[in-house]
Amino acid sequence: MLVLTRNMGQTIKLGDDINLTVTQISGTHIRFGIVAPIETNIVRAELINRHCTYPVKSQAHSKSEN
Repeated sequence: MLVLTRNMGQTIKLGDDINLTVTQISGTHIRFGIVAPIETNIVRAELINRHCTYPVKSQAHSKSEN
């Protein structure tokens, strides 16, 4: 497992087309914003463990940042 430290507003890139940005930090909770292609399935792991059969597709996408 790769463990990274990020501050508010910083982004982690996963591959060429997925960005994970820290949008809020509150105590021990962290909120992420995810930018990914519409065809990318994004599902919380605990839902998969509960036998989720309907993964949620990426709802939002933004223009490429250059």
